[in-house]
Amino acid sequence: MVKKNVEIAVGVLVNSGAEVLVTKRKEGGELGGYWEWPGGKVEAGESGEACVVREFGEEVGLDVVVGDLIGEVEHEYDFGVVRIRAYFCGMLDMGQAVREIGVAGHRWVGPEVLRDVRFPEANGELVEIVVRRLGGDG
Repeated sequence: MVKKNVEIAVGVLVNSGAEVLVTKRKEGGELGGYWEWPGGKVEAGESGEACVVREFGEEVGLDVVVGDLIGEVEHEYDFGVVRIRAYFCGMLDMGQAVREIGVAGHRWVGPEVLRDVRFPEANGELVEIVVRRLGGDG
């Protein structure tokens, strides 16, 4: 059986307190109950940056601006190979509130505890990069 390849783009939104937004996947789907950064499958003809903007609106109702590419990882699951590109993001309007539209929950976490969040296995390397970039090692 040929495994499918899935292109994913996620946004790491950092607030003024240097905390990162993580959202909880709905139970019942692939990797249900795990925490992740807002994002999703890149559609045909869509850039990673455009995917992140679209997914933030669909999942948490936020308008974001996409910044630097943090990193890119590939991981093989039973259902296929995922390639995840992660970008730092900022809010266009700091007065926006997170709305749980397409997610089961959300929280803001500091980089010093990001490793303790239950992310899907594919996110491990990206978590380490984000922790280092945000100074969560000390």
